[in-house]
Amino acid sequence: MSRLMVLIGWLLDILSLRGLSEPIFQKYATADDPAYPVHRAIWRKILSHDVSGAMELAQAHWQKHRSPRVGRDLVNLYIREKQYDKAFDVATKMVEDHPDSVWFRFLQADIAEFFLKDREKALELYKAADPVCERHPRRRYTLAILFKRLGRLYRDMGDAEKLEETLERHYAITPSNFRDREFLELAQMRLNRGDRDGAKEVLESGFQASKRSVELRRAYERMGFGTPPPIPPRKAKIPDMTGITKIPVRTRVFYEGDDPVEAVKEYAGDKVQTGDVVTLSSCVAAIMEGRMLMEGAAPDSFIATLVAKLVSRRHAVAGWGASAPMANPLSVQAALEEIGTLRLVVAAFIGGIGQLLGKSGWFYSICGPQAGQIDDILGALPPYDYYVIMGVSDPNDLSNRIARALGEGIEAAIIDANDLGIAWAVGYSDGANPSDIERMMADNPAGNGEEQTPVVIVRREPQVSEQA
Repeated sequence: MSRLMVLIGWLLDILSLRGLSEPIFQKYATADDPAYPVHRAIWRKILSHDVSGAMELAQAHWQKHRSPRVGRDLVNLYIREKQYDKAFDVATKMVEDHPDSVWFRFLQADIAEFFLKDREKALELYKAADPVCERHPRRRYTLAILFKRLGRLYRDMGDAEKLEETLERHYAITPSNFRDREFLELAQMRLNRGDRDGAKEVLESGFQASKRSVELRRAYERMGFGTPPPIPPRKAKIPDMTGITKIPVRTRVFYEGDDPVEAVKEYAGDKVQTGDVVTLSSCVAAIMEGRMLMEGAAPDSFIATLVAKLVSRRHAVAGWGASAPMANPLSVQAALEEIGTLRLVVAAFIGGIGQLLGKSGWFYSICGPQAGQIDDILGALPPYDYYVIMGVSDPNDLSNRIARALGEGIEAAIIDANDLGIAWAVGYSDGANPSDIERMMADNPAGNGEEQTPVVIVRREPQVSEQA
């Protein structure tokens, strides 16, 4: 009976009837079923606060099948319970089962570095991943992820020689995750060894990668290379911000299993005033909820691969640039699993017609807001830069819980913003005005780089409030 119900649930899932399929998976999926319905059941149980039921199902399925998808779910559950040794053991078994998968090697090393805090072990494991990255079909992406980690460790360990070597290798592949800090460090290193032309080249590459960077322009002048190019205007006009103060709040790196409400309260609770709006990055909130899909953990379906190929043909990626989210099969797969196969196929077909007619946005209009919130790999900070990050499960509910935790007279919102002058309040508390928040966050005060300021306090001056 349970096997039949799971098959019915799977059919409903394909037909994009998620409201019907999810409860079926939660109730009937067992350790004998395929990985996908078990994965859906595990996350439904987590959202229903049945973590023990999710753990029991994940452990039983992992022991029987050693599925990477459920193995990653089990890692998440162990991290939530702070059983980091057990999470590391699961990741180690994934590497043993799939020695040519660089993604499981990253997972294993990341647990050692970020959760077990064993820097020496992490460095050993990252080094072992280097040759696997070199022969990977997506060499540029895998090396970009590896070099980010090696650079961090060599920097923390004070190994300037190894850091410089890593930065040079990282720079050579023109990746989208080479940030201001790396450009500044490498330019200074080249200048120190007398290579002025090389240092200038690095900073000029930085202007392409980080078009609005003030720090890179200051360094260009400080190193004696003349006047840097002006900061280009944003594509969207920034509204007048007179009378509005925004306070980006620097935090630690947040991980899966962290409580987003407690995180915001910890860092902003003693800074807010009555009338403030506190915003939280949608990407960071989703990571804390575990709303992500790891490279290598889930196979890309034929449909996901086809749609990604069509998107990548229309959106060529230049050096230092990031690809369109849906140009990665894993991003399309994440969207497919969020909204169902039928809806995604219809959206892709209608979106293609829109492209022929010179119209954009039809694909996302049909897919809905969850697909619009998907962030591709390299978009997040390590250890989540080889994950596709999905949208927050219930952003309005999360916003209300944050607002209540911060006290009376405080509103909250979950924000997805970029450097193009566009902000989207994907969720907001009951007393908040989403269009007003989007206007005030249009200049993206949290940043899209490595600022570690996912929380922003937005405050109006008293006279502005009175006039409003």
